Amino acid sequence: MKYFKSITMWENKRRIELLIKFGNSMKQYFDNLSYSFGNSIENGEAAKARIEINKDIDEVYMIMIAAGIDPSIIYSPPPASGVFYQQSISLLHNFHNLRHYHVQPNMLMDFIVRTISIYSKDFTKAFLRTLNPIYWIGCILDYIVDLPFVLVGKLGFNRTKAEASLIGRIFKMIFKTILFLSALAGLLEHLGYLEPCRAFIRKMLSPN
Repeated sequence: MKYFKSITMWENKRRIELLIKFGNSMKQYFDNLSYSFGNSIENGEAAKARIEINKDIDEVYMIMIAAGIDPSIIYSPPPASGVFYQQSISLLHNFHNLRHYHVQPNMLMDFIVRTISIYSKDFTKAFLRTLNPIYWIGCILDYIVDLPFVLVGKLGFNRTKAEASLIGRIFKMIFKTILFLSALAGLLEHLGYLEPCRAFIRKMLSPN
């Protein structure tokens, strides 16, 4: 999923709407829980909300990560348990089990509100990006550069791991640079500036 500073105004708006919808479902869920002997009990409204939450939870998680918000905590069991370990826990994916981790629902809701705020504050920039032709050229280059990794994924390999690897990042950087220079050369040739640019570069590189 694209970083929040690299999306169009339409995608920005879509993510905000989904986050608001998700936040409302989450509020409905928590507002309709009751507790007995430390266990949470869902009534009918909470059960309905849980269904809606589970429909969107994975995409919402990716939207939050794309905004730089990681709704996770490092959890350690109470000392009285006699067991010591530390584990990263996604509060989003464990929304139904927050009491086990001694976390209040407000903490999770805060993560959602913060994410909405980040996207809302970036809407004006997203609007300007959408009107910028250079942005769309970049999108085309990104699409072309991603094609080899799409093929890697279709062949059954881990696409995310391939893209995040050192070789993958170097490949993307070199490939994108070549595509950009090729596109620039084509544009300059179309405008009739290619030969003057070549002459200027030769002059700059000349030892005299």
